Order: sequence, then structure tokens, then C-alpha cells
Amino acid sequence: EHQAKAIDASLGGADVALATGTASGKTLSYVVPALSAASETDGCVALFLFPTKALAQDQLASLRRAIEACSLQATCATLDGDTPDEERQSIAQSPSTFIITNPDMLHYTLLPGASQRWRRLFDDLRYVVVDESHVYVGGFGAHVAAVLRRLQRLAPSCQYFACSTTVRDAAGHASSLLPPSSRQLVVIDDDCSPRGPKQVVVWNPPLKKEKKFKRKKVEAETDDYDSGAD
Repeated sequence: EHQAKAIDASLGGADVALATGTASGKTLSYVVPALSAASETDGCVALFLFPTKALAQDQLASLRRAIEACSLQATCATLDGDTPDEERQSIAQSPSTFIITNPDMLHYTLLPGASQRWRRLFDDLRYVVVDESHVYVGGFGAHVAAVLRRLQRLAPSCQYFACSTTVRDAAGHASSLLPPSSRQLVVIDDDCSPRGPKQVVVWNPPLKKEKKFKRKKVEAETDDYDSGAD
């Protein structure tokens, strides 16, 4: 149900903030609207922001499978510190439909060249996904927030889709993180994904014999258990 609500809201032109649990299908919720936009608009560019390159590579593989399954004439590419210069030039001259990158690359490479090298990309940008939009504090959190606001100024017509597993106040967090716009912000934090029963086990290590008020480390207990010791 939360997937359907998120997809409908995004297809309706709203910005979406989705805050549901791990393995609840958040990826499908933003990939479907992005694929829909690519199928309806020629030259439409979607930007996927992930905090790490490892996450980006995982998403690249699944996104390519989705494009193939939908028989779309679309391309996707990663743009990070490991992307060769010739591949960056190719992306700049003929932007891929889906570009997977990270906030630092957006700040250091894309935004400074928005009026020159990457102008075509920003002219066609219609959809921005901010994955892992958790609460980041300090310099990094302030940096990402400022980068998103600068992106909004350069591409004011693009939609945003933010998702997180750990954020508590999804509505307040999304309102402060996503750049203000005239679009409606739809917040979905009711996790409707099926889940099996959970068991929570609390392990309390025994006291050390030589020191009555100090307990063994959990790691030591684990080693003893693996070795078969009592």
C-alpha cells in the first residue's frame, strides 16, 4: 500500500518523502515514476543521489534490469570519482536518462559546470531521487542541504523523491531537507510491507571472577561459544 501511495503521488506531480523499514520496497517506489517519465518524455533526465559508491553500483544493476524489462530506449550511467574523463564527456554531451551519483560529485563536478559543460543535463533534469536521506549532522549535513538548495535554483522544475529507513519525523525532516517549491510534499511513513515475527535476544555476559563488578566482553563470550567451551 505504501508503494502504491508513493507512486501515485509522484506520478501526480508531488514531491514525495517515503520513510519505511528496511526491505520494504522503497526502490521500486521511486524507480516506477522515473521509468514512467522516461517513457513519456524524450530527453528526460533523472538524477539518483546515493551517499556511497557501493550503493550506487547496486542500484545501477537493478535499474538496468528494470529498463530491459520495460523495453525502454533509455540509458543509465554512474558519475563518480572513478568515472573516466571520456565517459564523463559522453554523459555531458548526450546525458543518460538515468544518472547515478552522490552529493559530493554533484557539488564538486556537476554544479560548477551547470552553465557550460553540464548545461544540457540540467536543462533536461526532471526527477531527483535522494536515497538514504537520513539525519546527517555537522558539516556533512549542512553541506548536503546547501547542495540540494543550489540544485533547486538551477533546476526549479524537477521533482524530488526522498526516502529513508531511520528518520523519525519524516514530515519535518523532508520539509527542512528538500528545497521549498510550489509542489505539494506528500509524506508516507506507514510501513505496510509484510513482516514475519521477530525475536529479540538480550545477552548479559557473566561477571569476571577476578573483578566482581565487571563483566566479560560480548566478543569473548562469542569466541567461547564458537569454540564449544561451556
